[in-house]
Amino acid sequence: MPHLERHHYVPKRILNNFGTEKSNGKYEVCLIDLLETKAEYRNTESVMYAKNIYDVSDRDDVKALEKKFNTEIEQPMFEIVDRLLKNTSEVVITRRELEIIKKYMMIQIFRNLWNMQCYTNPPEEKKLLSDYNIKEGESVPDFWRREMMTILDNDWDSLLGSTNLVSVRLHAQMLNTGFLMFFSTKDEFVINDLGVVNERLPMLISEEMHEGLIKNMKERGEIIFGIKNSGEMADELMKIKKRYLDTAIWMPLSVNLAVVNVNDIMRRYMMDPMVAVKIGVPLFESDLFGSVTLPEQKYVNQTAIDADLENLKKKHSAEISKLPSEQVDHYKDRLRLMAITKNKSDDDRYRYIVHELGPNRTMNWNMSVMNEAYQFLCCKTPVKLIPAIEEYTDMKAIGMGNMKNDYARYIDILKTLKKY
Repeated sequence: MPHLERHHYVPKRILNNFGTEKSNGKYEVCLIDLLETKAEYRNTESVMYAKNIYDVSDRDDVKALEKKFNTEIEQPMFEIVDRLLKNTSEVVITRRELEIIKKYMMIQIFRNLWNMQCYTNPPEEKKLLSDYNIKEGESVPDFWRREMMTILDNDWDSLLGSTNLVSVRLHAQMLNTGFLMFFSTKDEFVINDLGVVNERLPMLISEEMHEGLIKNMKERGEIIFGIKNSGEMADELMKIKKRYLDTAIWMPLSVNLAVVNVNDIMRRYMMDPMVAVKIGVPLFESDLFGSVTLPEQKYVNQTAIDADLENLKKKHSAEISKLPSEQVDHYKDRLRLMAITKNKSDDDRYRYIVHELGPNRTMNWNMSVMNEAYQFLCCKTPVKLIPAIEEYTDMKAIGMGNMKNDYARYIDILKTLKKY
């Protein structure tokens, strides 16, 4: 099956949206190779892939995972993307489509080569979530593939509540509590070989708050992570939380459209600006600061949701009365989410404003994508990337933004590439 040997860790159909269609119906993108100092036009069939990396050993069909990528998540996602690209002023999706987008984003987080590298060559003394679920005799790459197969084999509700794979469940719950936003540009977005990029802000937690969060995570570990002894993992996660908070996951869909999964902390900040002070995160540094909007929601079973919410408030009134005032709204939000989840319908609808980004904000997000590239970066028009490279290089020279890659060496190369 030669046609199934090239396993794209960023789907070709998405890469086409960053390329130029040729007379033969195929697409070309400008590919920047960070390891070999090359920039050239390449067919999307021959970029961002590796041979047979998704082959599985526990199924009769070794290509089962690669085939499931296509049938279970890529094709449904491509149908949504194709429709979204026809209207960049607003987005209207159903709950089923919302869950497809989040599941696709989750698969993209798992499937890329950087994530595989983190599994096979983890930093020393770092606790991995996979340690809780890997089977005796199972190789790390095989476990990585089993996680992705689990994501594809299960519906969204199962990923949230019944799967026993800790990392899968944790990522599903993280994505589920966030909300989507959509951004367009008249310039051009770029895409890297991860397919997604996190916006991370430093997080400073007081000792008192740290101990409280550890206790809470240990008490709720079985519910949240599906394991009974979650103390060790809680300690590891809190060490990470001391360093940063992921405020958004940016996923470019084309040169002109991107979707973002926004951490719920941004919604809570809109309700109570003191949230940023309480959790020690400078949310004003987020590129989303000042432009966060929530979707307009229309639930099929709104009457049942309202009734269940009132019953939940009565049932939990004692707990609510004991909470500090600043925690009451957050607790009620959780009850509302429980009522919505109980009465949800695939036909619930969400309407989003598409925010148009100007040149500077487009450049900011592109620099984030550039910074997190593992080996490859793709763009449509090479010369349009040069201002971002110059800004990136200047920031790196003065030690701003933790810039990791060397793009200055590509400016002269990009200038020589042909224009379409």
